[in-house]
Amino acid sequence: MSVDLELESWRREWRVDTEALPELKRRIRGQNRRMIAGAHVILVCLAIATVLGFRQPRSGWGGFAAGVWIATVLASGYTLWVRRGTWATPAATTEAYVELLYRRAVATLRKTVVLGRAMIAVLALYGGWLVLSGRHRTAFSGLVFAAFTVAILLMGVLERRRRRAMEEMTRLVDRASDVAEPSKAKRMDLE
Repeated sequence: MSVDLELESWRREWRVDTEALPELKRRIRGQNRRMIAGAHVILVCLAIATVLGFRQPRSGWGGFAAGVWIATVLASGYTLWVRRGTWATPAATTEAYVELLYRRAVATLRKTVVLGRAMIAVLALYGGWLVLSGRHRTAFSGLVFAAFTVAILLMGVLERRRRRAMEEMTRLVDRASDVAEPSKAKRMDLE
């Protein structure tokens, strides 16, 4: 193989490897923006719960505020634990970005599954408390129970979407590794 043909082959290979990188960067930037927006929504919810809790502490809003804070601390701790290693890429390569997207898809699916199961547990506890306390006949209690039920159903839909995204990322990782493996083999043959 002449040097010019080899150089041209490497250039083509380099261009193929970097074409997907801008799209992957765009997807990761979008995910970063959604994470920041989610953090802002959580802060607003905490502020509203705290204000309601301090304004009417004896009407049950104090317990609501405490529950929101506890749930937020637990969910945030779990989210940070699950998302460890998914904040940035170790290198600016297509393979590193694909791997980051894959790890984020895994973490998001895990978080969604745990959140859905936790909501089912909270609904069961709330339903039990309503029955035992005798407050199950108020419209407000029924509304809260219905809201939790709808949220759990929506969580099931979200879980299915996240599973499809996970499958898509698995296919992308497989494709990226198929592309990366032949190029590694070529480099090893040239040495």
